[in-house]
Amino acid sequence: GSVNPARLVRLQYTPARRTDRRVALVGKGITFDSGGLSLKTAAGMMTMKVDMSGGAAVLGAMSVLGAVGAPVAVDGWTSSGPATARRSRC
Repeated sequence: GSVNPARLVRLQYTPARRTDRRVALVGKGITFDSGGLSLKTAAGMMTMKVDMSGGAAVLGAMSVLGAVGAPVAVDGWTSSGPATARRSRC
């Protein structure tokens, strides 16, 4: 584990035209090495490197919303390890 805590990251997309429609995307972005008690077997640890794929999907989706002109407001929520946490607006 890390001596620094993990972070909850919120990204926001606001469309050019005002709207009351809102969507939330949520994905876990912490991998198996974030500390705590491991209940998985050694073989089960091999697949844990994809644990952060939900967070990666949220970041990928948030990164293209402006380019495609999404007509709804979107909040993206993910978790991050301490070294990569940043506050950002899309």
